[in-house]
Amino acid sequence: MNKMTGSNGSKKKYLTTIQAILTYGVQCGIIDHSPAHDISWKKRNEPKKKRYMTPDQAQRFIEHIRNSKMDDDEKRYFEFLLLTGLRPSEALALKWSDINYDNATILVEHTLIYDSSLPNGQRLTLGTTKTGESKLISIKNETILRILRDQQLHVKSLRQKLGTQFKHPEMIFPSGMGNYRDIGALRTALKRCTFGTEFEFLTPHMMRHTFATVGLIESGDLSAVSKELGHSDVSTTLGFYAEVLLESKESLINSVADRICPKSDNTDMKKESPTENSADDSKDSL
Repeated sequence: MNKMTGSNGSKKKYLTTIQAILTYGVQCGIIDHSPAHDISWKKRNEPKKKRYMTPDQAQRFIEHIRNSKMDDDEKRYFEFLLLTGLRPSEALALKWSDINYDNATILVEHTLIYDSSLPNGQRLTLGTTKTGESKLISIKNETILRILRDQQLHVKSLRQKLGTQFKHPEMIFPSGMGNYRDIGALRTALKRCTFGTEFEFLTPHMMRHTFATVGLIESGDLSAVSKELGHSDVSTTLGFYAEVLLESKESLINSVADRICPKSDNTDMKKESPTENSADDSKDSL
């Protein structure tokens, strides 16, 4: 294990697989003990990976993908993730019937999952959300409405082209063949589009992290961001974004201080630190 290359996560995956195999051997009576459970290794000190974009980066990212060669429906998908904070699999599970235009909301109650017990070609299916609860997201934003309008025209065009071969016209983000869309293909599209750029670290799920980060920076409202993300508890949100929230509070304090006590432009003011006698000296100047 110590000689293996790769990240700590990769090593753990290999070890977990070996442990599962040997544990099965114990259960079958082939061996008495699994030696894999006694394995430990020296973990590498890996640099902390960035999990989100700054507001300025997010703006540049939108401009980048809009001008890229990425398929238009893929562009709409990633922009939709950024603007709603949905999990990638939740967005892929959305149906047109989930939209309530009267209330300008979308009901999120499913996630797209991979079920290996199903036959080949049918292993992508709809399941419950990660928390097991549904949630409403707002689509009052004009950009989100534009994405949905353009996507509806795209799906209509696909349906006319594929006819009866279009298996899931009810989905907002279907594949190009009218099936449930595999997140793996979207990861590849994103990686291809961001290769060699400042956005090379991004994954589809980081759109959600970016949504939360920008939301906290702009509002500082932990409760509102937590609710929009669909977290069952505010402490879950705090665990992920405590550092961002602290930065937003520091920014708020600085903004308030600068607004109430603006820095003086008087260059003649003394820049020395206060001394023991500075209080007494100031009496004469007053």
